[in-house]
Amino acid sequence: MPLSERPAADWTARDEMHLMQVAESSLDKVAGSQEDAPGPYILVQGAFVSPECDNVDPDDDELIAELEEGELIQVVEIVDLQDKGRVRARLERPAGWITLLKIDTGKRWAEKLLQGQEETLRSDEG
Repeated sequence: MPLSERPAADWTARDEMHLMQVAESSLDKVAGSQEDAPGPYILVQGAFVSPECDNVDPDDDELIAELEEGELIQVVEIVDLQDKGRVRARLERPAGWITLLKIDTGKRWAEKLLQGQEETLRSDEG
């Protein structure tokens, strides 16, 4: 009888260990799919583009650009700035850096697009 059809009271320690391994494997796959990596993203809120990776709060005269929510961007590099509590992304165009994620709050500026989503979004624009 499959484990899913047996009452939990009848499970053995081996059954429970197997279920924990399956659950951990599933969580690893989900977490891995959420990791930031180079590729296409969509801005989920406006973002300031700064010239340097560690400049997370640029002055007006240092800004390269101000991007709007909904814009598609191409990320070419990801840097985890633990000391500043940010995950930063280097953009292809405009050339510069934005914050993808504020680590302590989970606030996100851009979401990674899955394969095929970029083409769909671009065709919707035209």
